[in-house]
Amino acid sequence: MNVLDYIKWRGDLSFEQDPINEVDLGLISMLAYLPFEDLKIEINIKKLTIKTIASLIKKHTEKIVLGLIIPNQVLELIDLMAHAKRFSGVVLSNYVHHIEMKLKGQELDTQFCAFCVDISTHRLVVFSGTDDTVVGWKEDFTMLSALETPAQKEALLYLEKVANDKKLILCGHSKGGNLALYCLNGTSDEIDSLIERVYNFDGPGLTTEVEKVNFSRMEKYYIYLPQTAIVGELFNQYGTKVITKSCLKGLFQHDIFTWEVLQNKFVIEKRPTADGAYMNRKIKEIISELSAEEKGIFLEVLFNLLDATDATTLIELQNKKQKLIKSYIDLDAETKKAFNSIINKLILDRVFQRYIFDNIKEYHTISKSKKEPKKKEKNIISSIIKTNKKE
Repeated sequence: MNVLDYIKWRGDLSFEQDPINEVDLGLISMLAYLPFEDLKIEINIKKLTIKTIASLIKKHTEKIVLGLIIPNQVLELIDLMAHAKRFSGVVLSNYVHHIEMKLKGQELDTQFCAFCVDISTHRLVVFSGTDDTVVGWKEDFTMLSALETPAQKEALLYLEKVANDKKLILCGHSKGGNLALYCLNGTSDEIDSLIERVYNFDGPGLTTEVEKVNFSRMEKYYIYLPQTAIVGELFNQYGTKVITKSCLKGLFQHDIFTWEVLQNKFVIEKRPTADGAYMNRKIKEIISELSAEEKGIFLEVLFNLLDATDATTLIELQNKKQKLIKSYIDLDAETKKAFNSIINKLILDRVFQRYIFDNIKEYHTISKSKKEPKKKEKNIISSIIKTNKKE
C-alpha cells in the first residue's frame, strides 16, 4: 500500500478519530509541488479547502505542466484528497511562490514556495521542494558553499509571519524538508516554543557552514529516508532517523509515492542498502575534501554552462542539451580540467557507475519501453567515462 492507497482505505477517518500522522504529513508535503500560481488560485489571500482547490485544478488540467521531476501522481493525490472525508475540508492558506533569477555577479537565485494548513489545534507550515525551474536547481547547488541560501532566509521570515497561537508542525519533501530543518535550527526561542515537531522527507541536512546547531531542538526533528537515499543523506542530519521501504530502486526512491505504507505509518527498514551507504560515504568524502576555491570553480562553471542554454526549466534544458554540450566543449583547457577533476571523483568510481546503470534499468522497467534503448544509453555513459579517463 502506498500513500494513494492510504487515502482510499483510511480517508473516511476524521482527524478526531485518528490524529494527524507521518503519512498525512508526507502526502500534504507533496501538494506543495502543485502549480497553484499558474492557475491563479490565490490561496495567499483566500482560505480555500482542498475540495475547492481540486475542483479549480480539474477545470484547468490542460494548463498544468509539472515538468520532468515532479510526479504526475500529485494530480491524482489532490483529487483523492478532495473526495476523502479526512482531507476534503482541510484549509490551505498563506501561499507564497517566489522565483527570482539574479543577474550575474549579484545575489544568488531564489526558488521558494510554502503554504499553511490548519488542522484542529495545529498549524502545518509546508515548504516545497525543488521544482522544474533551473533557478531552483542552481540554488540547491549553492548549498555546497553558501552559509545560507536565499530560500532558507525566506523560510525563516515566512515562519515568523505565519506563526500564530497554534502548535506548529513544520514539514517538507526534498529541499522543503531542509527548509523545515533550517527553520527549527535558526528560529527564535519564542517560535521554537510553538514548534511541536519537524518532518524532513528525504531532504538534505545542515551544511558544515552552519555555525551553530541547536542540539536540544533536534529532539523534535524526524528525517525520513528511503533505503538507498542520496538527497536526504547530504550534509549533516540530526534527530530521529527513519528508514522507509520503497517499491522502486535507486534515485526513484526519492519519490514519496513509491514508499510503502501500513495502516497509518510508513513501512520501516532496519538499515540502508550497502550501495546507498557506500555512495553516501563517497559523496560526503568528496565534499569534505573540496577546498573553497574548488567549490567556487565547480559552481561557476556549472552555472555558466546552464546560463549558456538560456533554459528556464528542466524541460527546456533537455531540449537545449546540444547548447549545453557545446558550452562544455568550448571551455578552456585549464577550466575544463579543474571541473572534470571534481566530476571524475564520482564518475570513475565503480560503485557509482553501477548505481547509474541500475537507475537506467529501473527507468526502463518503469516505462516498459519496447525499443530497448538500454544499450544505447549505457554506451553514452560509458563514452563519458572513457573520455574523462583520457583527460
